[in-house]
Amino acid sequence: MATYATRNATWTPSESGTYTVTLRATDPAGNTGEASTTVTVEGEVTPPPDFLSDYWWLLLILIAIVVAILLFLVFGRRRREEEAPEEVLVGAPVEKPKPPTKRVKPAPPPVEEEEVVEEVEEEAAPTTKECPNCGTIVGADDADCFMCGTAL
Repeated sequence: MATYATRNATWTPSESGTYTVTLRATDPAGNTGEASTTVTVEGEVTPPPDFLSDYWWLLLILIAIVVAILLFLVFGRRRREEEAPEEVLVGAPVEKPKPPTKRVKPAPPPVEEEEVVEEVEEEAAPTTKECPNCGTIVGADDADCFMCGTAL
């Protein structure tokens, strides 16, 4: 027996057969009324759709996504632990790596002193100059400052 406290009530039978339907109504003043009838359901009865039976594939996809995220988190944590530097205990002796050994060639025999002639390079002409008004660096061949317009 199903009871509904609403204006519209629906019910779907689970199998074919004869059912008695009773309607009881109460108005705001407290007056009640009742009516009954017999309903015969014939043929095959289709049960109402069930969410899981209709959308099982959606549930399967959600489970696969959750599993994938968990695997990503677990393997990401393991990778970080593998890449992390080893912890050094306080007070524990630390071994310093030994520098690689190098083969040293013997020094060449001393060379007789000769007069060293130094070549002096001539200074090249400047390629830029500074505006005396605003301090902007401009090309050496510019006639006016491009920032403030002062003649150079």
